[in-house]
Amino acid sequence: MSAPTSVPLFPLPNVLLYPGAVLPLHVFEPRYVQLVEDLLEHKQDRMALALLQPGWKEDYFDQPPFYAIGGLGRLISTQSAQDGRYNILLEGLGRARLQEVDSDRQYRRVEAELLREAPVAAEDEGLRAELLDALSVWSEEQVQIDPARGVSYLADVLLLTLGVPIEEKQRIFEVLDPAARARAVLQHFRHAQAQMRRIGGADPSGDSAAWN
Repeated sequence: MSAPTSVPLFPLPNVLLYPGAVLPLHVFEPRYVQLVEDLLEHKQDRMALALLQPGWKEDYFDQPPFYAIGGLGRLISTQSAQDGRYNILLEGLGRARLQEVDSDRQYRRVEAELLREAPVAAEDEGLRAELLDALSVWSEEQVQIDPARGVSYLADVLLLTLGVPIEEKQRIFEVLDPAARARAVLQHFRHAQAQMRRIGGADPSGDSAAWN
């Protein structure tokens, strides 16, 4: 784990920021426009993205609770529109534990502590081949896969493509043991593949992100 750092928070109801992913976001709410403009003004590029917990709709414009494990990101691109909105690209740097702190701005702030994953044991390296096989048949046209990547990265890519509820994705996202996370993702993949065979087609309905 790394020392916590104070960063702006961008909480969303249906998106996770995976390590190594490049996530496009359209920023239009005034509080998050302010967030982007503050980063640009102060020549900073770090922010956190967290998933809002169920029930967020009743409290969305105040401070709805978010999951404590989210993604720490780096702002790598901004495009401003004439109406004051922004299109940004956010690169995932890693999973982080998020603790809310006081903010004197419209947006919220957190202390973000990068989390270290468990190493992959030699006997679990076979999961890498299983993940590559799954990705080759499931997401051929959705993501470009670097076969040299490790178990953790490949498990995240496969998780992103699967159409499982976002709360379940969050549960798996929080697993810091890459082998355990890979097994959980592969279990969902096999279930989805069995459903696909039964109905004769597939629509993974996964999230949208590019990968480094």
